[in-house]
Amino acid sequence: MGINIKLPEIEDLNCFMKVCNIYEEDIDVKQKRAVIDGKSYLGLLSLDLSQPITVVIHTERTSVRDMFYKTLEKWKVKEGAQ
Repeated sequence: MGINIKLPEIEDLNCFMKVCNIYEEDIDVKQKRAVIDGKSYLGLLSLDLSQPITVVIHTERTSVRDMFYKTLEKWKVKEGAQ
């Protein structure tokens, strides 16, 4: 499971990083074949942030997972949109 998001502005990236660093869990960001640590600023900058990325949090705790994905809703890519 994961959520497809887009971070069009550097402010969005900074805010995303703050959200990820709240959580102790591992967070992966995927784009094509690349899998980056969601807490790595330099790693995220290596991606094409003009394109959607998939974010996955690794946790068995449903409440943590739901809260994390709800926080990312503002960047969620609408179905069929690029």
